[in-house]
Amino acid sequence: MIYVTKFRVNDLHPSKGKQIEFNSRVASEFFEFKYETHDVVFDCKSVVNDAISCRIKVHMTLSPARGDYKVYQNADNSQDLKDFFLDVLQLNKDNINDYYAIKKKSESEYTLYYIPASSLFSEFYPLISREQVIYIQEECKEENISYQQIFFGTPGSGKSHRVKELTKGKKIHRTTFHPDNDYASFVGCYKPTMVEEEIKYSFTPQVFTEAYIDAWQNPGEKVYLVIEEINRGNCAQIFGDLFQLLDRNANGYSDYRIKADNDLRDYLYSRLGKDHNGIENGELCLPPNLYIFATMNTSDQSLFPMDSAFKRRWDWEYVPVDYSEDIPSSKFIITLGNKKYRWVDFLKKVNKRILEVTDSEDKQMGNFFIKADASEVEFKSKVMFYLWNEVCRDEYHTQNNFFRYKQGSEEKEFSFNELYQVDGLIKLYGFMEYLGMEPQSVIEETEHEETQETEEV
Repeated sequence: MIYVTKFRVNDLHPSKGKQIEFNSRVASEFFEFKYETHDVVFDCKSVVNDAISCRIKVHMTLSPARGDYKVYQNADNSQDLKDFFLDVLQLNKDNINDYYAIKKKSESEYTLYYIPASSLFSEFYPLISREQVIYIQEECKEENISYQQIFFGTPGSGKSHRVKELTKGKKIHRTTFHPDNDYASFVGCYKPTMVEEEIKYSFTPQVFTEAYIDAWQNPGEKVYLVIEEINRGNCAQIFGDLFQLLDRNANGYSDYRIKADNDLRDYLYSRLGKDHNGIENGELCLPPNLYIFATMNTSDQSLFPMDSAFKRRWDWEYVPVDYSEDIPSSKFIITLGNKKYRWVDFLKKVNKRILEVTDSEDKQMGNFFIKADASEVEFKSKVMFYLWNEVCRDEYHTQNNFFRYKQGSEEKEFSFNELYQVDGLIKLYGFMEYLGMEPQSVIEETEHEETQETEEV
């Protein structure tokens, strides 16, 4: 078995106070360390210079806070790994893009190869052709992505689209929370199945368990568990004690392992193996390649309030309403009878009204509240119904109600049902006028007149 890694900054730092270290994943999966200290011997070589060879004994010590193992300077000041890198190989910070590989010979003996970046494939291939490379570790990351993150904003602001962008091309396990969800529907439970005309009970995994197994079985790939509408479910009931796993250490593993219930434990034994780190001693631990993303509508946050202990285990990203002209929603058109209105202009005006009425942005509509051009039927049944049901219904017969239409110089209230009467379209025209909206045709004519005046001047 061979472990390959890129040099870290500390590896090539001249100070002995900057230790070479191996993270908890390498320590458990490659070195298979079980104790707080280990004495290890390295036969150190270079793949580009056969003359370089030395045998080095090092003392590796567990750092409890992070779970990694550090290579400290030998007590007798004998040659250590950093001496090999800096003095024998004459490396410095300019070699930060080079690699080294460690080949396991026994529990305490290894061969270490220095590999210049330019020779990684041509020179190193003969060494690994009959071995297992468990993974290549890079110091740099594609993007600083949180392990658990909730994307929140108004309905239609693009939360799911933001998640889609971040997870494009990755392994995804998706679910949507709702009031009937519980631990069993999230993790799994015993269910009856028909086997050869006989009913038998077996553990049926659900989305969390499927993502958990996928991540542990594919350590070199990022796996995403995506939860849509997380606040529509009772998170305390759904996660149970799994929420403790959301505390991650610097290496991305759960800080606190928890005991799996017997059914889940036995199922994971069958899928991962009893000695696997993912279910060692019957305990669960999230791996660093498992990310949990969730979306939350601010307009629904009162359904199942999240307690502070649960909230603090997530990073939060607000997805704002985007009124800019360079996105698809800026081209959406609302068609009412023979008049057309720009969706983005309507959105600006109606969201301002919502803020005035509710003293909050939570009930505002996002730019993707509609997905394309809206007909009169869709505008009434989706947009107007939302405005009535979420904002104006409880304000009827008050000054705050903006379900009003202009009729000459007068302003009159109307209810949602009145939009489906004979004069419903007239009321919609009056509603748009009350908000200060002009039909697109009027805007185009005005712009044409201004152009003509400019040419005449």
